[in-house]
Amino acid sequence: MAVIRGLESLKRPCDVELFSDSEYVVKAITEWMGKWKSFGWKKSVNAKQPLKNADLWARLYELLQTHEVKANWVRGHNGHLENERCDVLASDAAAKVKATPAPASPPRDKSKLFGNSAKKALKPND
Repeated sequence: MAVIRGLESLKRPCDVELFSDSEYVVKAITEWMGKWKSFGWKKSVNAKQPLKNADLWARLYELLQTHEVKANWVRGHNGHLENERCDVLASDAAAKVKATPAPASPPRDKSKLFGNSAKKALKPND
């Protein structure tokens, strides 16, 4: 998602040098994505299942048609200044999400949604 959001934030076509510690993302961009698209967003012609997150890969592919992107892999946690900064930002964001209480689940009993009138309305006619 970070690559997509970053490219979406660009207001005009740009030359982009992308650095990622995800070999999967870099290889997808540099080697695999064209094949996946030609296979209908599957890993092979004969694959029965679509790629996981095919919608995101398709969106990234669209963005790559607008921008000239050079994708580079960097080893994570190895002193690459920008990569270390991104790791801190991602960890902080994940901690905030984890600390946020989940929303209350909706009641399963329809009478709690609509009061006692729902129970009467839901009873079959005698």
